[in-house]
Amino acid sequence: LMVPYPVGWLLGIWGRGVPRWVPMGGILIGLWYLVIPLLILAQARANPARPVVPWFLIGLSLYALLTIAGCIVRLRRAAAPRAS
Repeated sequence: LMVPYPVGWLLGIWGRGVPRWVPMGGILIGLWYLVIPLLILAQARANPARPVVPWFLIGLSLYALLTIAGCIVRLRRAAAPRAS
């Protein structure tokens, strides 16, 4: 059930014809996705009884980096002059 969300998210921010502000917003959200594992680790350090799922944190961080990288590539392609 969760597979369509990440695929749709990436297609939505990297797709053709999206306004320039969409990949910029994707970068901000990707940065937020990088902060979430840090917040979870800080909570786990404060309360050792809380379970931490390392593969989830790694997966979320990789997804955030993929989102940021894709948005940067999309912005660079949009800024590059096209040959006529």
